[in-house]
Amino acid sequence: MRVLIAGGKLQGVEASYLSQKCGFETVLIDKDNPVPAKSFCNRFIQMDIFNREQLSSLLNEIDIVIPALENHDALYELSAACEVAGVVMVFSNAAYAISSSKKKSKALFEKLKLHTPKSWPECPFPVISKPSFGSGSEGVRIFHDDIDLYSHFSGSQPEGGVVIEEYVRGRQYSLEVIGLNGEYKCLQVTELEMDGIFDCKRVIAPSELSSGAVAALEEIALLIARAVALNGIMDVEAIYHNGNFKVLEIDARLPSQTPIAVFWSTGFNIIENLARVFQGKTMRKAAPVSKAVVLEHFKVNRDTLEICGEHIIAEAADLQLHHGFFGADEALSDYQPGENMWVATIIVTGESRSEAMSKRAEVIERIRKQFGITHYRDSSPILTELMAATGINANG
Repeated sequence: MRVLIAGGKLQGVEASYLSQKCGFETVLIDKDNPVPAKSFCNRFIQMDIFNREQLSSLLNEIDIVIPALENHDALYELSAACEVAGVVMVFSNAAYAISSSKKKSKALFEKLKLHTPKSWPECPFPVISKPSFGSGSEGVRIFHDDIDLYSHFSGSQPEGGVVIEEYVRGRQYSLEVIGLNGEYKCLQVTELEMDGIFDCKRVIAPSELSSGAVAALEEIALLIARAVALNGIMDVEAIYHNGNFKVLEIDARLPSQTPIAVFWSTGFNIIENLARVFQGKTMRKAAPVSKAVVLEHFKVNRDTLEICGEHIIAEAADLQLHHGFFGADEALSDYQPGENMWVATIIVTGESRSEAMSKRAEVIERIRKQFGITHYRDSSPILTELMAATGINANG
């Protein structure tokens, strides 16, 4: 299977890593060089998707295309080129058009009568604001009063506007759905933990939700998948609050972080099974018994170890795969021996969550001893909320 992966950052790392795990031959393209995913592919080509002649020539060698980017124009260009070349692209234009806009997504959730955070001004403070377009934590802020809110938005808003809604406290979960033409499969529910700027710093699998709660989230995910006519993959993120799920957002494209966690926990390779679905084959089954997995992002800066959101991985020049990294099962890192400034995505497993967390603590202790770490930071939205409430600008 010859796979073209378009985009070498966060989603590109996910696609390249999982393609490598199932033995696919991969070609990675990106307009930048180096990129974090470069070392996980068989062949890297620095190119611009808008170079139609070069892209068309490359597609002649390819069986399937997996987009790992979020630029609307680039996605349209890639989709059009694949259609002309007769190459399958694992992507759902109609679903992405809805999921890429938080305003459109929220309107869909309301139409489907799903629980969602209340929109401001129909909700009390604190409120959270997010740009309507884009993923990750960029532009996310908490406001505790209307003075701060009005002051912040007195100038121009981001293109596409913002979504302002109640800040809901509770554990956050993610669930992937994959499928084609109305036939869908829900994968494993994972638990997400955020850093102080609301970027995902840690994924834990499996979740500790009851079977009934998992079934409820699966029902929500399948309802949305059918509503957007999903062809490919979509993830649903929700907060579990007072016994109900409040849907936060959806993304109808390959997610980052959670597919690797699901792979290590269940053996289910999302990339392999997406390829099978689009070839008309049956998906492989996940393992009946799950391992516990903790996947998180470390940043070492001389004497400081900080747990950060995934943005630090997107900024890395060239990640390498490390086995047994300071006691972890695997790590994706730009670490070089002798260097005391590096980042890593650490993967640890155990027979139980407590065992995995203990193993994680041992990894941290080894790193602290090796590098003489005297400062350890692990920020969270709770700290950000407290800082905002006291008038400190936690978002920089």
